[in-house]
Amino acid sequence: MALTSACVSTPGTLPPTTDAGPNYRRDGSPSPIFRNCVGEGGVGDGSTCGDGEVPPIPDAGSPDAGPPPPPCNEVTFELFRPGATSVHVSGTFLTPEWAEPGSGALALTDDGTGHWSVTPLPEPPTRHLYKFIVDGATWIADPENPIGEPDGFGGSNSVIDPCNPACG
Repeated sequence: MALTSACVSTPGTLPPTTDAGPNYRRDGSPSPIFRNCVGEGGVGDGSTCGDGEVPPIPDAGSPDAGPPPPPCNEVTFELFRPGATSVHVSGTFLTPEWAEPGSGALALTDDGTGHWSVTPLPEPPTRHLYKFIVDGATWIADPENPIGEPDGFGGSNSVIDPCNPACG
């Protein structure tokens, strides 16, 4: 289990043949989606640009603050389990709580090397218990998370509290 963070891309750093996705041009520079306009739409009124209006030229001396940080409850659940055919995560952050695969448990994605992961936003953003479900039947605590508590069945549940400042 790991908290994630966002990445920043410097415009013009991608080769011209790279397609970096819908928010970037092929040269790697950002492709704006919402722009403050000048002209008849008003200066800085937050409207998008219409016909005959142009976005203001950014101040070249202003540092790019980059994207905002992810929400505190954005958590990446990870499990290294080569040979597994499926991995899910279930816990108290789901509705229904402790959902089974096919009934609400979150499916993790294998990167092809046995590293399984999924990044949800557990709600409410508070302390939760969770376990992994390997191959649809084997419930296990997170072997990489040392924080746990008894599950009432002789095993343990893993604990996350991503928005607690003491946990980050």
